Amino acid sequence: MTKAGNLKRNTLAVAISVAIIPTLGVLSTAPASAAEGSPIEEVVVTATRRSESIQDIPLNISALSGDALEDQRLRSLVEIGRSVPGLTVPDQGSRSSTNDIVVRGLSTDNSGPTGKTAYNTTSVSTYMGEIPLYVDLKTNDLERVEVLIGPQGTLYGSGTLAGAIRYIPVKPQFEEFSGEVRAELYQINEADDLSWGTGFTLNIPISDTLAIRAVVDSMEDSGFVDYDYVVREGGVSNPQPDFSNPADVNANLRSVKDANGEEATTARIALRWQPNEKLDAVLTYWFQDQESEGRSVTSRDNMAHLLDIGNYSSAQRYEEPLERDTELWSLEVTVDLGFAELTSATGIANIEENGQRDQTDLLLDFEYGYEEFPSFSAFTKEEEDLDNYVQEFRLVSTNDGPLNWIAGVFYNKIETVETSAEFTPGFDQFAVDNFGGVQLRPDALE
Repeated sequence: MTKAGNLKRNTLAVAISVAIIPTLGVLSTAPASAAEGSPIEEVVVTATRRSESIQDIPLNISALSGDALEDQRLRSLVEIGRSVPGLTVPDQGSRSSTNDIVVRGLSTDNSGPTGKTAYNTTSVSTYMGEIPLYVDLKTNDLERVEVLIGPQGTLYGSGTLAGAIRYIPVKPQFEEFSGEVRAELYQINEADDLSWGTGFTLNIPISDTLAIRAVVDSMEDSGFVDYDYVVREGGVSNPQPDFSNPADVNANLRSVKDANGEEATTARIALRWQPNEKLDAVLTYWFQDQESEGRSVTSRDNMAHLLDIGNYSSAQRYEEPLERDTELWSLEVTVDLGFAELTSATGIANIEENGQRDQTDLLLDFEYGYEEFPSFSAFTKEEEDLDNYVQEFRLVSTNDGPLNWIAGVFYNKIETVETSAEFTPGFDQFAVDNFGGVQLRPDALE
């Protein structure tokens, strides 16, 4: 596989604030340098399940505040990975559902065309608040992102052999009504069209103990990879015409420009109830709808024996769209018991995917007779429906003595249904006519 090179974004961003939003603290990967005579700002994180200064934690941890995410335009996990030492996230584009996060060179995951699903045990786990959920989250309205480097199995369970990444959303605030409108316009190098993003945040206090916070964002990323060799008609068009003859190429293949773009809508609404200082409960619904047009992985080596194609041109013979809907219901309750803090975290998540991918060159390499059909091409239709239920109870001591402890229980139930149907247009009839076989595959389904 060949991946397109790094691209630059030229961005014009506009943020309009209709009220002052309370500042929840500034975090960084290291103490901020202070002017002479001024104190160094304390960085507080909750990676150890307690609120502690980052300097006091015996862990290798980096933290990016919401302000840092905004100032540096870190809109995705890939971009966060470029800002955290020891963390690498290969950029395979929005179509990839692979959890291929690499920490200090350690990864146990599949980087192939299908990759891992969101809940398969991997080497790095990602959390939405208290709930494990792998998703390429759009990072607006986050209090911070914490990245823990190294094994975290004691506090975070399976899937954290190399580390853990925590998205900490901003909680609803009781003090005042506030809102923000944001918009940005940017150009991706190699893309023909402009890209854009818009969104808003609204915080509504209902009473001194009840508040709602709503966040909605929409974006459209223009693609930069051209699918220049898409067959005009499967099973009829020759996927490998005479490339020295422009008329033959045009008769069989067509070009789809900027075919790896993405449209995404993300929404979160949270209801917070804090009747007293000892009880704090947050009910959250989070949803993200992604429509990806194609891959950023070009696979141009597949055509290296035929012609030399450019860095931003894909060798695929079919377009490869994918739609992914992810939703999460979570209820996080914390209770101060005096001697310890009790946390209950409940999560119900669903992921639905529906996509198509090209199989032409892969099957031709098998040499099973496909290559004898001059117009052979193939694609796969894939569907996935995954349901996940998570329940965790955690008790964290709050005493100031020399001995501190954490006890908890974690339950996780996963149900998933996946289907993959491979189609070879025209080959079934070709096999009957040329190999004397029996036609058993209707509608080109293999």
